[in-house]
Amino acid sequence: MAGKFQDIPGYEMLSELGEGGMATVFLAIQHSLDRKVAIKVMRRELRASNGPMPEFERRFLLEGRTMAKLPHRNIVAVYDIVTREDIAYISMEYLEGGTLSERMRDGLSLGEAIGVVVQLANGLEFAHRNGVIHRDLKPSNVMFRDDATPVLTDFGIAKQSDVMASRITQTGLVLGTPTYMSPEQASGRDTDGRSDQYALGILFYELLTGKPPFTGDNPMNVLMGHALQAPPPLPPDLAPLQPAFDRMLAKSPDDRYANLQEFTRALRGIVVGNDALSRKLGDITAASTSERLRALGFSGEMTGGESNFGLDMLRMPRTDPSLRGQSTSGVQRALRRRPRMFAAVAAGIGVLLLASVLWLALRPRQLSQDDQYLVRTLLREADRFVESGALLDPPGENAFEDVQKVLQKDPANTRALELLDVIGAKVRTQAETALAAGDLAAAGERANQAMLVVPEDADVQALVKRISDEQQARARSQRVVELVRKSEEAERRRQRIGPDGAYALLRTALSLDPANAIVQQRLKAMTDAEFKRVRDLLTARKPDEAAQALATLTADFGGDPAYAALTADIDKARGDAVRAGQLAEQLNKAKAALAAGRISEPPGDNAFESYEQARQIDTASADVATFRSALTARLVGDARSARDRGDNESALDRAELALRVDPALQAAMAIRDATQAALGAQRAAFASRLSLARASIAAGRLLPPTKDNARELLDGLLRDDPDNAEARKLRDGLPRGVAEALRAALARNDFDAAGALADAATSVYPDDDTIAVLIAQVRERALARNAERALAEREQRIATLMQKRPLAGDDALAVAREIAALRTAGGPSAERFEQQLADVLADDVRNATSVEVADASLAAIRSSTTALANSKPLGAIYAAAESRVVALQKERAAELEAQKGTLVINAQPWGTVEQVLDSARKPVELPTERTTPLQLSLPAGSYYVTLRHPSSGKAVSAFARVQARQRSQASGSFPSLSADEYIKNAGL
Repeated sequence: MAGKFQDIPGYEMLSELGEGGMATVFLAIQHSLDRKVAIKVMRRELRASNGPMPEFERRFLLEGRTMAKLPHRNIVAVYDIVTREDIAYISMEYLEGGTLSERMRDGLSLGEAIGVVVQLANGLEFAHRNGVIHRDLKPSNVMFRDDATPVLTDFGIAKQSDVMASRITQTGLVLGTPTYMSPEQASGRDTDGRSDQYALGILFYELLTGKPPFTGDNPMNVLMGHALQAPPPLPPDLAPLQPAFDRMLAKSPDDRYANLQEFTRALRGIVVGNDALSRKLGDITAASTSERLRALGFSGEMTGGESNFGLDMLRMPRTDPSLRGQSTSGVQRALRRRPRMFAAVAAGIGVLLLASVLWLALRPRQLSQDDQYLVRTLLREADRFVESGALLDPPGENAFEDVQKVLQKDPANTRALELLDVIGAKVRTQAETALAAGDLAAAGERANQAMLVVPEDADVQALVKRISDEQQARARSQRVVELVRKSEEAERRRQRIGPDGAYALLRTALSLDPANAIVQQRLKAMTDAEFKRVRDLLTARKPDEAAQALATLTADFGGDPAYAALTADIDKARGDAVRAGQLAEQLNKAKAALAAGRISEPPGDNAFESYEQARQIDTASADVATFRSALTARLVGDARSARDRGDNESALDRAELALRVDPALQAAMAIRDATQAALGAQRAAFASRLSLARASIAAGRLLPPTKDNARELLDGLLRDDPDNAEARKLRDGLPRGVAEALRAALARNDFDAAGALADAATSVYPDDDTIAVLIAQVRERALARNAERALAEREQRIATLMQKRPLAGDDALAVAREIAALRTAGGPSAERFEQQLADVLADDVRNATSVEVADASLAAIRSSTTALANSKPLGAIYAAAESRVVALQKERAAELEAQKGTLVINAQPWGTVEQVLDSARKPVELPTERTTPLQLSLPAGSYYVTLRHPSSGKAVSAFARVQARQRSQASGSFPSLSADEYIKNAGL
């Protein structure tokens, strides 16, 4: 099977779910969100086209775009739509509950069938309102997200009002499934949402009876049945539903319901008003009317919102009626007993309510006298509660709840809004008092409550931040004290290094409090002791031995500033030693050449060049200054001798070389001026240029692109003076000079100079074998040097990162990746660092005092194990780490259970719990069914409850305090609900 999978970046293909004529559907994992998805991949053969986009591909992409613009709980969600040259696919929600076809094989109860059809009607109506008609509704195109939620899929032939859809529908094809196809769709006429309504009617009939109304030996017979035959009647026990079926399955679209919302309203009326259906619905008849309707799906909106659908309630006996709203008014009970009386009463109430609505719409919007009296009473009560300090509690007897009741009746009431500000200010004052007393827990709770009362108040926002900062600072301070205590214990055990050693503990403390003088002092004393041997070796001028001693401390102290400072000192000492050796070597060469009379020749082995090399190594050296005096004296003497014998060119050459050694030498200046005058301008210029070329050779400026390089100077001189034998001799000797310079740079490990010269020599002397060998050596040595540096830098990064405690998240993963790179590069320290990482992570989990910290460390072990494949040290610690996390979770669960109490949330007349926030304003996880009364088991503390009426949209809030092992209550009411709203939402 794996061979059929096509690689899609970002997804891991797991298995094939199904295959159709146009595409194959696979189960996959989306790596970025770590979730299962269904990927619908268009078949390759349908995409084989060198011309415009094939018809099938247009339809395939249209399906994805159609579903993507329909965000509804009963329509499958689309995550991504991609088309490339090699693939076209749609990534969508993976529905694990199976298809409606599979459910139908086992049979559905009446309640289940109604619930499924109502939810599908909600989804289809939402699609219709957004310009989309499904056109292929059938059981195999309905899947379940869970036991309770049917979902529409496969919009492959959906019709919508865009250009691509028009192109597809203009092909003349009749698309759809004959069993569920409306007459107008079968005949190729225009279709709208009423065609989906017809298909839903066919499906509804099949759900109730076990077979569709129209069957035949071939598709044409089925289509003829849709066009010409009346549907067979429903069984007698389902006869109350026959009028709804007759309208849904009308041959003419004009005779059907105007839309599916009208259908669900009609179906709701049938279900509410018929005793026979109520008896057939079975167990759920014990519920209140409103609850039964919600269980059947009638409370859902057509806009993509929740429908509070409950298939479980349709199937299972009600084991705990106390938790569901069973109370049914006497009117409701009477109506269920006497449906005819219900009709009369309902009609009368309807007339009265209609008249009331018309009167309310025409009169000025103002409170009734009763409501005005209620508002005044509530405000007086709220004022009294404010004076007595009952701001947010006790439940039902506090200022905040009374103010909310006023705002339900009169949202713009000035006094109520003022009281909200007063309540917020007083609660803020209570928080400030607690903060001043050092009670951060009480201060934080009160400040968060104030934030919920007056969320826009800048003073409250600032106070919340100040308390949060103080809580964090106190936590850090306590953590530092604990770390210092543990470091003292480690010192007594003589355990200075290691993940749980004194040094690591103090470094963690310093990261939490960088200005802590005690921690700084202890760290300095410890590092001074550890680094003393290294410093002693440096003092004894043994930098190589000092480097070896420092390397043994890298794993434990590599992140310490003292380590970096010592590394710099060792590098400087090594450099000084190398330069001293090089200086002595060059001066010895210079002295030998001077004694042998090799003043400026031959290239690469003369006194002038060796002096220049020595001067570049150390300009301020006294030995260099002494040799400079000897060299200039010899050059001036040679210049005078040459002048005396009439060799003005040699005299000028020696005089200018002397001036390059000592530009202020008066004797050389006099000889230069005299010889230039005797030679004439041109010959003097040639001699000066030759002298400059010698100086460039001596200074190592041999080849371009270096400024004033010898090669270009000599080439220019020979162009102007082709017979200049000295210039030709110098140029011919340049390759040897380049080779000597490369050797010298390699000897002193000056890879920057060697690399630049090698680059230049590659283009100037490409055929010189000696230079080619030296260039290869330069490249090889440079690569080795860079690898050493990279290795040292990586080890430094690892050591620095491993100073953090606990080591978790991105830091742990970064360490593991660095060690993996070290392992790949063959670094000898990789194994040692790998073991150290395992020790650090094991200690982090072992020393964790909270589930969160232990979980983070366990996650770090997992991510590090992934980065360091087949790591034995990490594999060895995983089981113990996991056991430690489980133990902490059990401890936490036991603690929470001991602290838990029960919170019962009620609303009058009824409502849904929108959210519950704890004292830190974090949401509490709520069950799927949130209808009041709702019972929650919560840790002791304060909570902020928001209730919302599911149809009116009105909201009310309340504060509640839960005490351990006690039962508490939070209540809200919707006093502004009118009688008609209550009757409508109660299902009457």
